[in-house]
Amino acid sequence: MPRSAVARVHDSADGRGQPLNRITGVEICENGRPGLTARPWTTEAADHGTGPRHVSSVPGVSIDLTRPFRGSAALAAGLLTRGRLRGRRFQRLFPDVYAPAELEPDLALRSAAAAVLVEGRGVLAGYSAAEMLGASCGPADAPAEILLLRPGRQSYRCSGLRVHRDLVDPAEIIQVGPYAVTSPARTAFDLIRWVPTFREKVVAVDALAFTRGVDPADVLHLRLLHWGARGVRHVVPVLGMFNGRAESPMETRIRLVSPAGSPLGKSADPGSRCVCRSAALVPGVLGSSAGARSVELGRRLVRRISGGGH
Repeated sequence: MPRSAVARVHDSADGRGQPLNRITGVEICENGRPGLTARPWTTEAADHGTGPRHVSSVPGVSIDLTRPFRGSAALAAGLLTRGRLRGRRFQRLFPDVYAPAELEPDLALRSAAAAVLVEGRGVLAGYSAAEMLGASCGPADAPAEILLLRPGRQSYRCSGLRVHRDLVDPAEIIQVGPYAVTSPARTAFDLIRWVPTFREKVVAVDALAFTRGVDPADVLHLRLLHWGARGVRHVVPVLGMFNGRAESPMETRIRLVSPAGSPLGKSADPGSRCVCRSAALVPGVLGSSAGARSVELGRRLVRRISGGGH
């Protein structure tokens, strides 16, 4: 394939007719939930139509010019000249990170570009991780979010990028296509702490629960592991309003403003709802005298946590 060849993205379906996430290549199942497998974008040479392949010119080096890429790497591999890189065919998203000009610079594309920018030094987190996981719940103009893995002086002060520095366990990182992102449970945990409004915190958790099956017990477990993290005091109240059946962010917003918006009835005590859900995970607990005592103790613990400290 000539080095100057232009490739285009098949973002609507794979070879079997299954729709794909345009950025990650995650297979979308019939129920709207992403499949468990992920693969890079499918590309086709627009000038030859010779089938799926990636742009590559040097043995052992693979650079795909159909999605965000390092400009310096493309120049070093001889795929582009400086003139072409800075021309109308490509858009600059972050320092040294470019993408085809025809791609819409939405949150998904900005997130993919951010992953390229911090590759090996950070992972996608927050709204960016939710976007890659197929649980889109952030504002259209939200900045890409990254979580740096190691403390350092790298600032990444870029327009359209939000940088977080926090402790993260390797078990809380997964691979989605070519991108490293926080796991669904860790993404929910982070969004609960980072999103400014209570309503949108609940929206984010609902989206991840419906799309990725996030379990509130897993988020509570992360709260215990990261007890001193900033914003952990919001975890229990938000999980108290959790409802994994909401099929869209708007459905959650409507539920939260309705008179009987509580997922478990009209009770206004978030602690009881959260503890009941956790107790229901243990066979034989909910409905027993031990279960009732656990719920009451849980209520007291929730009130104590919510009233102060972390």
